[in-house]
Amino acid sequence: MRRRSGRVRRSDVRTLDQGWIGSCPEHITAGEAPHRGIALIQPRAISGSETLLAVVNTGESDHTWERSKQRTRSRYLLRCVGALLLGGFSLLGALTVMTVADASSGGPEAHATGTAEVRECIQRGPVSASGLGYFYRCQADVTWDDGSTSREWFPAGQLSPEHRGQAVPVFEPELPETGGRGRPISSEPGVNDSAKWVTAGIVSATVLGLLGVFALFAAAMNAYWVVRPRHRAFGVASPGRGVWRTMNENAGRELGRYDRAKGSWPVTDADMANVPKFRRELRVKLVSALCCLAIALHVFTSIPRADAPRAIDFVSPWPEIARAWLVGPDGLGVVPHFGVAIVGAGVAALLFWMTSQLRTSSARIVRYGMPFLAKQGNLSRKQGNEMLRRMADGRRGAYQRGVVLAVIVLGLAAFAGLHAFAQLPSGAPMVVMIAGLRDAIVLALLGAILLVTVEPKYDRLSRLLAIHEEIARSDGTNASAAKS
Repeated sequence: MRRRSGRVRRSDVRTLDQGWIGSCPEHITAGEAPHRGIALIQPRAISGSETLLAVVNTGESDHTWERSKQRTRSRYLLRCVGALLLGGFSLLGALTVMTVADASSGGPEAHATGTAEVRECIQRGPVSASGLGYFYRCQADVTWDDGSTSREWFPAGQLSPEHRGQAVPVFEPELPETGGRGRPISSEPGVNDSAKWVTAGIVSATVLGLLGVFALFAAAMNAYWVVRPRHRAFGVASPGRGVWRTMNENAGRELGRYDRAKGSWPVTDADMANVPKFRRELRVKLVSALCCLAIALHVFTSIPRADAPRAIDFVSPWPEIARAWLVGPDGLGVVPHFGVAIVGAGVAALLFWMTSQLRTSSARIVRYGMPFLAKQGNLSRKQGNEMLRRMADGRRGAYQRGVVLAVIVLGLAAFAGLHAFAQLPSGAPMVVMIAGLRDAIVLALLGAILLVTVEPKYDRLSRLLAIHEEIARSDGTNASAAKS
């Protein structure tokens, strides 16, 4: 029997039948549909095509939709303002870090060194291209170590009026040259103090800059929807083909994901909630976090290694740090550290994505059981059951192999620690010890994660299948009770 909870305009339905289907897609409940101003209807049978699911506007929801549109515009406006603030402060933070860390002058290698006497200064701030705060951009007379002289402008934050009457040590960055006495391209000289914050400043400013660009892009998208809010979903979905065919520019925004999943074992929020927390999922999350920690630790090592004034042939004050490592780039430039950061960030992002895939795969096992497992391995149901029996027989061996792998990694961590202590001088500062023990720290944490999260694959699959069987029995009992 057809249910009529709203009036459907014939102009909206076009060639579709006006009959209501008895159920809604999992992510839209029947109670939600009227408040969204939509109705789900079953079209007439179309020769040579799969059954379609249509989403149309209901004639009695106009007032509800106007109120919803106002709430939607307000929400997008708040998001736009928040994203603008986040993007603006992130970009200003990046500029501030570059200025304070003296990161714009390059690495510890210098093309030339000398002394400077301040002539005049211009104050910038509190908000400028140098970031947040008050900084001075000064001009000074420079006497280089080779006897030549020049008058140079220094970047903001390098010199100040307090340096008048002083011979301040300065340097010229090591960059490609353009004739004459080797004036670098697109770079200005700087005060020749410690270069320890350069690499950390460049990496931090890059992260803040990328965050700011992403936030501004999000602000632009939300600003567009403030001017042009989304209309009611209106389109036709073909679950059998996994295709969403829109009838206006906004159709399918909410339901498209459901329709695309029809051909790939869709799961609901209830299925996801039925998945317990497994050690394998925890392992992937922890290793992803460890990759981020390894990036931060490697960038941290540049602080003691470059803690000295710049020089033409710069030598690290602590060369023992690089000798204490087992692997890794030992260069003092920014490029090796950027390489480690990019690779580590890529691995961390991949592992984070794998976490969601593992949970979705577990939810599909909870909902579909053995048919999904068999489909994944191109096996029959009988072969799938045989595979589980083999896993059960080899469960103890799988657990032992996991423990052995963790012990090997912990042993490698111990070797890295002993090697580092043998290379580092006694009485070295704590920051030097931490930098030299980089490999030992990362390997020790990795070994601990592997040891704590050992879990045979059979344990996870058997538990998920047990949950599937329990839910199936419960649904069967409820169906029997409803019939009676």
